[in-house]
Amino acid sequence: MLAYSEPPGYRRTAEIKRPKLDAYVDQIDHWLTEDKARPRKQRHTAKRIFERLRDECGFGGGYTIVKRTSTPSAANSEAIPAPKPRLDDITKAFFPLK
Repeated sequence: MLAYSEPPGYRRTAEIKRPKLDAYVDQIDHWLTEDKARPRKQRHTAKRIFERLRDECGFGGGYTIVKRTSTPSAANSEAIPAPKPRLDDITKAFFPLK
């Protein structure tokens, strides 16, 4: 017999390696913790974090890896998916045209 009724799918066993970014993760975390005390409109965006890393720290990596690391969804890997609309809700909004 199988241990699972359905195949469990892929499970990551090794930690993600980011050789260009790993040296700067502490700096990014420092900026993000400072941002918690600031008003929402004055906080760092992923683009601004990338620009500061590139200009102030000499970062040679790309924007995408910085964006994945600095966004809240990256920190919370178990993000709750958005609820799907139910069929009942969709049919209540339908008005037949005659």
